[in-house]
Amino acid sequence: MSVTTDTRELDEFAEKMALMADDIEFKSMLLNELAARFLRRVKQLTPVESGDLRRNWAVGEKTDNEVIIVNPTSYAEYVENGHRQDVGRYVPKLGKKLVKPWVKGKFFTKKTIAEMERTFPTISDKLLEEYLRRSL
Repeated sequence: MSVTTDTRELDEFAEKMALMADDIEFKSMLLNELAARFLRRVKQLTPVESGDLRRNWAVGEKTDNEVIIVNPTSYAEYVENGHRQDVGRYVPKLGKKLVKPWVKGKFFTKKTIAEMERTFPTISDKLLEEYLRRSL
């Protein structure tokens, strides 16, 4: 007994997959989706006092392989990671003296990164399926 298989379709599919690995359109689609999701989530997790910190999140520089999300607010790093303060110093904006030597960080960026790392496989699989449906 002998069995013959025709692998031409499989070979064509493999070629298309290899081309897609370098496909700028797919990379761009994936990066844009990830950037939009990151921006939305980091804004949700950013604490609000005046609204400036949350409002200042933006998409910065883009390349074929990278999207940079920025927040140019001068105190963003201190709210993220925590900061020291001088106990006893009077702060007019607060209307009181500082009592704690250390203010804990809120870690909104770190939390967003961790969420994105967990959800990346699901997001990329969904986009890949969509892309393949349109391309093949």
